[in-house]
Order: sequence, then C-alpha cells, then structure tokens
Amino acid sequence: MKSYNVLVTAGGSVTALNVLRALSNDERFNLYSTDITNDSGSLVYVKKQFKVPFAFDKDYLDELLKICKRNKIDFLFPCNDRELKPISINKDKFKKIGCEALISDPETIDICLDKLATDKSFIEAKVNTPKLVKSNCVEKFPLMLRKRFSGLKKKAVFKVEDYKDLEFYTHKIKDEIILNEFVDGTEWTVDVICSPNGKVLEIVPRQRISVIDGNSQIGQINIDNKTVEEVKRIVEYFNIKDICCVQFKKFNNKNYYFEVNARVGSGLDLTVNAGVNMPLMAIENRIGNPHKPFSKKIKNKLKMVRYLNCHIIN
Repeated sequence: MKSYNVLVTAGGSVTALNVLRALSNDERFNLYSTDITNDSGSLVYVKKQFKVPFAFDKDYLDELLKICKRNKIDFLFPCNDRELKPISINKDKFKKIGCEALISDPETIDICLDKLATDKSFIEAKVNTPKLVKSNCVEKFPLMLRKRFSGLKKKAVFKVEDYKDLEFYTHKIKDEIILNEFVDGTEWTVDVICSPNGKVLEIVPRQRISVIDGNSQIGQINIDNKTVEEVKRIVEYFNIKDICCVQFKKFNNKNYYFEVNARVGSGLDLTVNAGVNMPLMAIENRIGNPHKPFSKKIKNKLKMVRYLNCHIIN
C-alpha cells in the first residue's frame, strides 16, 4: 500500500486539527504539522511538528519549502489566513519539489482576503449580501464593522449600535475597516469541496448555533436546496479550488452572504462526521480516486457540541 506524507500548517488552530482528525485513521497518511511554537494540539496526531516563523516573516516561505523537501511532503494543507497568499503565489515552487499545495489560485485568494472585493463578487454572483455603508454616510444603526483585509492580524467583527460605538471601534482598529448594514438572524457556514480544476463536488450547510471567538461550538447540518444552489453559484464565480467555507446569515428566509474563507472552516468536524470527509476527498482526487459530484450520502440534522479536552505529553 502506497503511503503519502501530508503537512498541515498552523498546527495549533482549530482548522488544522479538523484536517488532522479527518486523516488520522487512514494508514496511508503520515501526518506532519507546522506551528510557531513547539507545543501545539497537533502533537496528538502527527509524527513530527516543525517550528516555523510567522507567515509574514521574510523567512517563512523558504523554511516551509525546506521542510517539505526534506520530509518528502506530498500534500500541503494551509490552514491560516496569513499563509494563504504566500503559499498560493508559490504553488509552482512546491510542485517542483513534489509537493501539491491544496489551495485556490492567487486571484481567488485576493478576493477572499479583501472584504470589499468579496462583497462586490457576491453582487456579481447575484446573491444577497449586507448593504455596504460608507463611513461618512451613516444614517441608521446597527451596523456590522469589520477589518477590510483578512490575514493581517486577528479578525475583528463588531456590532455597532450608535455613533459612539462607531467612533470607538474606528479608533481602536488601526487597519482599514468596512461597514455593512447589520443583518439579524441565524448564522451559517457552508463547507465546500471542489476538484483541483474547480468543479463543485459537495456542499454541506451547517447552522452555527453557538459561536465563541469566531469558532463554531454548537452546530447542526441542515441541507436545503436553495442554499446549495446559491453557494454553488458563489464558489464557481470565485473559482474556488479544493476546500473553502462560505458564511451567511439567514433572515426572513433569505440568505445574506458576507464571507468566503479559502481554507477549511472551524466546524469541519461536523461535516466529516456527516459523511463528507473533505480533506480525504481533496487528496483522493489527486491519487487516482476522483469523487463524483454530489454523490455522498449526508447525515442531515446531525449535531455537534465542541468542548475543551487535554492531552498529556511526556
């Protein structure tokens, strides 16, 4: 049986742990991880973890390439927004050393990391998105305030109730911001897997019943055809490759889309346990076992509750 070496970045993140858990029971895969520390949660699953600089460090990419070459890595899963652009731009460098980076093209990454470009693309894809509000033309509240660009520092999303809030958050956040009308309703994430050439293979909507620090703590699969069709239109317009997640709010039976993450989502565990192992599919699409579109039997209404756990490391 042929084995494959798989490297997952940002080993201490929820997204990386999702990928590692999804692949950990398959004997074909030797799992490795990177992180900015020597002690991350990925140690539970990997043969070895490598310490790397921050993604914005000038030595980051060279160090990652060295790790991949030295350990004969076959597949690379980027799991942190800051890493997406440098890895995507240099996919050919990884390919030259026999490593395939499972990530969308740089043009797609640019759109996903720029909330203004994302909003524009939602409109062009003909789906609902919260109305953009210019900071000098605010007439009513509440508003949703976000950093315009992801992948720079920690994400920031705030509900702005009045002019006092607006002034406070505008001064607190040093980066460029974007304002949208605030949409009430339930929050959702949709996990998506596409083929290496961008063909949509599976779409799995899940409601984020409880969210803490941007991560889904309680979630439930809820398949509906309208959402599947809209998200299919979105990822095709964005030209997504491999795995992404699309976020929206549902209000009065309408979906208002506000984000596309060109990487694994924090609640992917639920989708994997519902019958759609997207990390496994991404690899199998490349090793002679391509998956047919919308062929998986999904456990609809499956529910997930996340809780903290600890592992003792000798």
